[in-house]
Formats: sequence, structure tokens, C-alpha cells
Amino acid sequence: MYTLYFAPTANGHKILIMLEALGVPYRIRRINLAQGEQHQPDFDRLCQGGRVDTAAPGVMHRAFL
Repeated sequence: MYTLYFAPTANGHKILIMLEALGVPYRIRRINLAQGEQHQPDFDRLCQGGRVDTAAPGVMHRAFL
């Protein structure tokens, strides 16, 4: 199962559409960009540079956008 670290942006929604189309199981962890959650150390370990959208193990990174 993927964990999608998600901000409600156009790119974030593209990932959701892709996961649904593929029938891949996933859960969402929403990232609050206004509060800078993408720059927290725990998130930075998953996706260096704090880039959203990321999914974790299996880890799906922004490269899919």
C-alpha cells in the first residue's frame, strides 16, 4: 500500500487519478503547505527538498508528476 503525502494542488490530484485508474491501494496524508509541513525533517527524509507530492513505501516521488 502507498501512502500519498498530498497537497490539494493540480499535480496532487493527478496522482490521485493515476492511483485510482491503476487500482492501487493507497492512503492519504495531507501536507499543509501554508504551515510549511513540507519542510519538516520527517517529511524531508522521505522526499529531499520538501517537494510535494510524495508517496511512501512503496515510495512514490514527484517524478511521477
